[in-house]
Amino acid sequence: MTGVFVSEFTGDAGLTGYTGSMTIISAHEEPALFVVGPSPWDRAARLADKGKVARLADEAGHRYVLMSEEQYLELEALEDAADIADAELARQEPSVPWEQFKAEIAELEAQGR
Repeated sequence: MTGVFVSEFTGDAGLTGYTGSMTIISAHEEPALFVVGPSPWDRAARLADKGKVARLADEAGHRYVLMSEEQYLELEALEDAADIADAELARQEPSVPWEQFKAEIAELEAQGR
């Protein structure tokens, strides 16, 4: 458990940026037999159940985010909307037909470029 912490975020639940307060709950460095209370994962799950986003990091530097299913689905919908908007912008960019592109490449190769 050494080095594991839970960050508790309030405000907009972290979906559009941090605007609330933050509390860091650090795990004790004593052996697990002396640690009293729920594990950091249990605390993070409880925070997620309350509608908050909990971020965990372990001593190896791995980072984890726990959130409610509702928040996850909202985040996924926002990401999908952003992907669709990016695709629509890409479709508006000028393009060259494939046959024209192949002909231009063949001409460049014939010129030794």
